[in-house]
Amino acid sequence: MRPYIIRQPGNVQTHTVNSRLNNKRVSYSLSSTLESVNTAEQKAFEVAEKAGFAEDEQYHISMAVREAAECCTARQRLRSGQDFYGGV
Repeated sequence: MRPYIIRQPGNVQTHTVNSRLNNKRVSYSLSSTLESVNTAEQKAFEVAEKAGFAEDEQYHISMAVREAAECCTARQRLRSGQDFYGGV
């Protein structure tokens, strides 16, 4: 299944189901910060590695997750009147 993101004020929740991981569900709740973007990228890389993807595919998956997390975080921070990098 494809990952999907639930947007709620103040955090980003991601839920994924991957058949290579025996349909194990992985769920993370992240705040709208740049640190969370880095965390999402790292977790995506780890999950891709455990799922048996090749190293270059792991990189592409983690970068796609990073870009999605950046977009969600930036949008949430703009909605709340905050600068993406932490200012108001």
